[in-house]
Amino acid sequence: MEQEKIQKYATMLIHVVTQMARLPDDRQSLGYGKGQRVILFLLEHDPSGIPSGELSQRLHVGTGRIGNALKELERKGYIYRKNDEKDKRKVLVYPTEKGLLFARDRKRDFYKTIENAAMAVGEERFEDFLKTYLEIMDAQNAAFGKERKCSSSTHD
Repeated sequence: MEQEKIQKYATMLIHVVTQMARLPDDRQSLGYGKGQRVILFLLEHDPSGIPSGELSQRLHVGTGRIGNALKELERKGYIYRKNDEKDKRKVLVYPTEKGLLFARDRKRDFYKTIENAAMAVGEERFEDFLKTYLEIMDAQNAAFGKERKCSSSTHD
């Protein structure tokens, strides 16, 4: 591929990524971080408790970073932690009712953003974009010997 095309694509991709990062977001006004929102989304989907180590694996971040996020979420009353009854070495993370309500509100906002995007370009083009993006990420991960941990079928 020509160097000029590679540079053009790189510029376009950087633009896409930076614009996606600027989507309407209420994190600052509501006082939470992006990682905290994702943790709450996971807990809302699985309120029976998730080991903190599993959260680290699912989100592909270090246990220290997860620990800091959990500490902040616990301070705000969105989660609580409890030792696993079967394996006292494990700490399970549970959402509080306040955390579940917060996650549901944020998810509703996120879904509205997705709906607006799909309506702006048409559902078929939006779905094609997502499929193409996942194919690109899969190809990139294959080049580095990684595998995608989730599929579109596991995220509804």
